[in-house]
Amino acid sequence: MTVHYLVDYENVHEDGLAGISDVTVRSFVHIFYTRNACKINMDVLSDAGRTRFEFIKAASGSQSLDMHLVSFLGFLIGSERDPEDRYIVISRDNDFLNCISFWNRRTGVPNKVTKQPAIDPSVKDDETAGRRPSRSRGKRQTAKADASAKADPSAKADNPAKADAPAKSDNPAKADTSAKAEAAAAGSAAADTSDSAESKVSEPILLPGHEPKLIAQKTDSTAAADRSEAREDQQETSASEVQASAPA
Repeated sequence: MTVHYLVDYENVHEDGLAGISDVTVRSFVHIFYTRNACKINMDVLSDAGRTRFEFIKAASGSQSLDMHLVSFLGFLIGSERDPEDRYIVISRDNDFLNCISFWNRRTGVPNKVTKQPAIDPSVKDDETAGRRPSRSRGKRQTAKADASAKADPSAKADNPAKADAPAKSDNPAKADTSAKAEAAAAGSAAADTSDSAESKVSEPILLPGHEPKLIAQKTDSTAAADRSEAREDQQETSASEVQASAPA
């Protein structure tokens, strides 16, 4: 029986090769990579010992490596000589699960094809997740962040001081004229307010023991008329007193 390890190197990187030193001689490691993930530590390969492995370069593109890996998986299953052969996909990408279920049903052999995050079967998904997230996952997160920034109208500029600074006019003379016009308008409004305040009538005053009376500001002509009426009343009073004191 031969165990074929199909490594999605763009997804798991060197973490997925953990345990390669424990692979038996009858096993085979197929490492799929793209130009986006083409670097590998030679120490990792030196630990492989006598393990058989090969590198398969896939063209860059959306889901390109996944399609190459799945196609090669079908090729291996179709050309196998030992029905006891097993196939393990090394990836954290759960998109492979549907394909794995298909081949297990098609061959009628449970667990003929499985998936794990590293060659070492003791490594769990949560132990490698977050170390080197897949490029596709990073692109999706970047796209979401960009969409949120565009949708948020309150997003601040890169230079807050520059964004908060008032916009300068291209024509200084025009700006000065506008400022003078605003100052003249403000002065006119203040003058209107002062004239209006002087022309107001005083509020009604409640005098003790009398009905409310409206006391208005008197002009000079009204005051003169009042004094004239007072002199006439005084003259009439004097005349009446003289008549009363004269002998009958």
